[in-house]
Amino acid sequence: MRSVTIIVLILTIFHSTQAWHAECGTEICVDGQFCMDRNGNETCVKSSMGSFIGISNIPENTWVENHQEYTLFRSYIINFGENIRHITIGTDTPLELKYNESSIWNINYNHKTLSEFATPPYQAGIKGGKSFGWGFIIKGKACPQMKIRYLVF
Repeated sequence: MRSVTIIVLILTIFHSTQAWHAECGTEICVDGQFCMDRNGNETCVKSSMGSFIGISNIPENTWVENHQEYTLFRSYIINFGENIRHITIGTDTPLELKYNESSIWNINYNHKTLSEFATPPYQAGIKGGKSFGWGFIIKGKACPQMKIRYLVF
């Protein structure tokens, strides 16, 4: 019985360390939320509040090289609402890039987490009714789901 309790405890700790969370002002945002910064005031909001932003991942090409399948994706953040100054997007699983830096372009990629993208400093936000695009090459065909993690107006 004791060994079962220890195993359950270890699995619980492992699961809790795998769940996404991030500081947001005085709060901690968790899965199903993102951090919204409006005029310097940060607060966690439900992901459904970000419905004015679309994220599209389009597989453009797939090929096999040295017995490994790769897919090139073109991705877009589409802003259906008001002007955005900055956005960070997280993936549900780490990306398995073909190479390191050369397999992702036109966006900042967090190489520590392997699962976060942010608009680059040279991108002056995304105006309402406009989109921002980037690309990446991954092993396999399965593109991870992407969610808003941080949004600055």
